[in-house]
Amino acid sequence: MEKNEKIKYLEGIDITNREAKILYWFFKNHEGTSRDIEFSTFIRQPSVSLALTKFQERKWINSADVYRGQRGRPHKYFKITNVEKVKSDIIKILKDKQANVDAFIEELQKW
Repeated sequence: MEKNEKIKYLEGIDITNREAKILYWFFKNHEGTSRDIEFSTFIRQPSVSLALTKFQERKWINSADVYRGQRGRPHKYFKITNVEKVKSDIIKILKDKQANVDAFIEELQKW
């Protein structure tokens, strides 16, 4: 299965195309800074920050401050929490959506 096909499936869990690309990036790389994500996925900073916040709310990624040298602001370093947990969450969401679709199809046939 190609990268674009995998991203399309990830969009099925109510996330945007950009968020799906970032999540796919985490499955491949497991950790990095928002700057790494920007350059790898060609998605700009505001969209990256929104996606990372959404994933942190779902507890799919963690962040830590990394200090480089003595001065300046720390860099945020992001890491996927547990790949298997994230995969199982995605599978659960997809199964729930499929159950809703099946129920709607049955209801439509009754009309």
